Amino acid sequence: MVGFQAYEDVFPEDELEEHLQGISENAQQLGMIDGKMYGLAFTFSTPIVFINGSIFEEAGLDPNAPPETWAEVKEYAMQIKEETGKDGFALEPDNGWVTDGVFYSNGAEILSEDRSEAMFASDAGIEAVEIWKDIYQSGAHAVGSTTEVPEQFLAGNLGMYITSTALHSGMKAAAEAGGWEVYGGPLPQFGDQSSVPVNSGSALTVRPDTDEKRAATWEFIKYVTGAEGYTTITEEIGYLPLRTELAEQEEYLKPFVEENPLYKINLEQLEEIQPTTIWPGENAAETAAIFTDAIVEAITTDAGVADTLTNAQEEINGLLK
Repeated sequence: MVGFQAYEDVFPEDELEEHLQGISENAQQLGMIDGKMYGLAFTFSTPIVFINGSIFEEAGLDPNAPPETWAEVKEYAMQIKEETGKDGFALEPDNGWVTDGVFYSNGAEILSEDRSEAMFASDAGIEAVEIWKDIYQSGAHAVGSTTEVPEQFLAGNLGMYITSTALHSGMKAAAEAGGWEVYGGPLPQFGDQSSVPVNSGSALTVRPDTDEKRAATWEFIKYVTGAEGYTTITEEIGYLPLRTELAEQEEYLKPFVEENPLYKINLEQLEEIQPTTIWPGENAAETAAIFTDAIVEAITTDAGVADTLTNAQEEINGLLK
């Protein structure tokens, strides 16, 4: 724990309870350990399907009607490729965190609840990656890494791109410079199953060792996770406001959300959000790399999905044990 202290053990109970009112319950749960809050969600990144409105219209598609399922993603991507010659869709296999939402959305797990066993090579996990691979191999999926694909979208040469809402300000600026408009849609579903987006981001942890530091820390936290703090974070950076009611308040984020309606999509997705996988133990970096490398191999090569995921799962479980 590196000396981190629980909020309940450091700050006045009544003030803490009052301050947490209005912050998304799902966001609060992310920092809970054994019933106490050891971290308060601060910046919060969730995935969204960014859409180039001009490319959609050129392909005969409505940018206000994004694909709802992975089957529609492929259909739309193929139509974009055929009608415009541009790549229709991208979700980089090495993205590192949106991948988790792909698994969860098809009912698959990645780690057991007690974090002792990898479980991603299940039938549901294999099926999810096979569907993703089919889109990737279709010829309508952009080819490149997480450093290359964003540039393609920013240049106006990609129809749909799943990435973090935190990139919104850059996407919007590029669209304005290029003469096109950014639209958005939620994480696609598998059939009629509800999609399960994941989040990444940061949390505020505390370990004050004097009364003065405790008081100063509390004042800082109250401001940056209060109405003004979250408003600034959303407007200037692009992260979601974890005080969702700010989107309805004229003095805070209502004008911003009305001007940037794709934020409504992600505010709705907060109801289904799950945290991205944090691999346990001292081998966490190695296990994370094995998982990501397996996804890349399974999707971008001729390797069998089931064998690739199963081999990676066995290797990871050997490290976990």
